[in-house]
Amino acid sequence: MDTNKRVMYWLKSADYELERARVSIKYDKLLFIGLMCYQAVECALKAVITHVTNGEEPPKDHDLSIMLEKSLLADKLSESHLDLIKDIRPLDLDVSYSEYKEKVIQRNSNEYRQKIIEGTADFLCWIKEQLPIKGVEAYGH
Repeated sequence: MDTNKRVMYWLKSADYELERARVSIKYDKLLFIGLMCYQAVECALKAVITHVTNGEEPPKDHDLSIMLEKSLLADKLSESHLDLIKDIRPLDLDVSYSEYKEKVIQRNSNEYRQKIIEGTADFLCWIKEQLPIKGVEAYGH
């Protein structure tokens, strides 16, 4: 598969995860929404890594800090994107540990869930703007 097709695969995966989060908002499931948004951001970063490495397979790691570094975008993130990463990181990591699960659930509100989804959508649009690949700019906006 050529580099552009690999990049588009990751972007489509990111959009799919975001759509799963959007559909789930009516079910009041912060943990699921958070995980889907985390995965959407992860997939978007893997698209960028695939692009900057000329088609190399992105790391199998799920650590957003590592992926941001490998994507060469860490220094370009806006304050709102940094806040999103800060908000979603515990939703992926902490839910595996029961002592953190209650703390995460306490943040559950319609406004918080919507904030995470909107922030993720904005992040995905920004990522697509960073990729100079024909068709990406119109895809998923």
